[in-house]
Amino acid sequence: MNWLEMLQKIFEVCIIPLLGILTAYLVAFIKSKSEALQKETDNELYKKYIALLDETITKCVIATN
Repeated sequence: MNWLEMLQKIFEVCIIPLLGILTAYLVAFIKSKSEALQKETDNELYKKYIALLDETITKCVIATN
């Protein structure tokens, strides 16, 4: 087995599953930052767009994964 095949196996076995875990942390981070921004303001329009942006980004990250 040459080094290229070995790197491919490592990528398939280790790196790809870690992307799922990273996605979960990224979604949780985006959600927490969105909630913090919404608490900081009393502008309803601003809150609406933050929630919309949060939902869009979360759906895109999950779909990409």
